[in-house]
Amino acid sequence: MFFPSEEAQSPLVSLLLRHYGNDGAPVQRYAERFLVTLSSDLRDLRYLRDLRYLRDLRDQLLTQEHTRKAIYRLSPPMLVSIKQAEQIDLLTILLGRLLQIVEANKVGGPVEREIQQIVHFVYPGFLSKGDDEIEEVVLDILSYVPARSANEFRFVLELAENTMDERVQRACASSLRNAEPQGDDAWDALAEGKTSPVEAIRKVVEERLKQRKK
Repeated sequence: MFFPSEEAQSPLVSLLLRHYGNDGAPVQRYAERFLVTLSSDLRDLRYLRDLRYLRDLRDQLLTQEHTRKAIYRLSPPMLVSIKQAEQIDLLTILLGRLLQIVEANKVGGPVEREIQQIVHFVYPGFLSKGDDEIEEVVLDILSYVPARSANEFRFVLELAENTMDERVQRACASSLRNAEPQGDDAWDALAEGKTSPVEAIRKVVEERLKQRKK
């Protein structure tokens, strides 16, 4: 097993963080790719989620601090010098942060604000670039927006209802389909979607409410 303990991981984590913060250096891309791998594992390789050494690495690397770094790298002044492949990687790191928030069961006002910051940063800006690969990652991010609290549910519902883009509406419906309501208030907020003008939202809300009754 690689890096079985947090202590054994420490040199690797320190090296990756130094490289990740080294703007413009080739080693920065290697660090970004490592974070992308962790992010993709969270999304695609669910059976690996419980491996402790990977979970510890995600806890130390897919953090709010590194989310800010990815956002900084994707900001307009920096973006002009960043190629498409790196843009996709940085967006995937933002996706990984959302998935990590869910895995670590991080909740509360600061977390909700962080989620909204990520979403408002990537959408609609990166969805209007006319680049299919970038748009695919942005839609992935919207599909995995956490929905656990009443505020989070209302945020996803508002995203879906404030756009005519059916791709975004379907992504929001996917978020609600995978949501984990925590408490009656959250279920009540989800139920507000029964009267949504968006058909995809109404359908998934009805499905979720039926599952609750079983």
